[in-house]
Amino acid sequence: KLIEKGLIRSYGISNFSTNHLHQYHEIKNKITTHQLFYNFLKRDIYEKITKASSSFDHKFILYGVLGRGILTSKYFNKNYKKNTRASISNNVRADLKEKAIDELITFDTKLKEFNTNLLEYSIAEALSRKGVVSCVIGIRKINQLKEIISIINKKIPIRNIKQYEPKNISNLVNLGEPKIN
Repeated sequence: KLIEKGLIRSYGISNFSTNHLHQYHEIKNKITTHQLFYNFLKRDIYEKITKASSSFDHKFILYGVLGRGILTSKYFNKNYKKNTRASISNNVRADLKEKAIDELITFDTKLKEFNTNLLEYSIAEALSRKGVVSCVIGIRKINQLKEIISIINKKIPIRNIKQYEPKNISNLVNLGEPKIN
């Protein structure tokens, strides 16, 4: 009704489960975007929703792409500066398990062979997913914004790199993943 009245152009949804999507089947092609949690270690929600909503005509906006900063390599040195998420959040510290960090360091080292790094790969891989139009990225400093912008035009060989992704750490970390039925 808001669209018909000209008050809005479009609308989106966030974290709808497959059940919710089917309940709203009658409005499926009026929804333009669906915001979902996603990162290359936690693909389950995205894959479940995209499979269930294949007949829907909407695009995806992803959040959690950097796993609360863990997929940026900033916590590799295990020296958590004051006022960082790791120094403040028990949830982030819980994800900083030595095995997980060690595997991410190994992966980041492999990424250097492809002239990229963990931050760049995390964003580029998410943007390469079918139907994804944008990612929500938390930025605190102008240099972080500049770094993110530089990634947009960089050619990162996602297909060639996928085989090296850490396989055994997704169950070790939560990375902010919500519980969606």
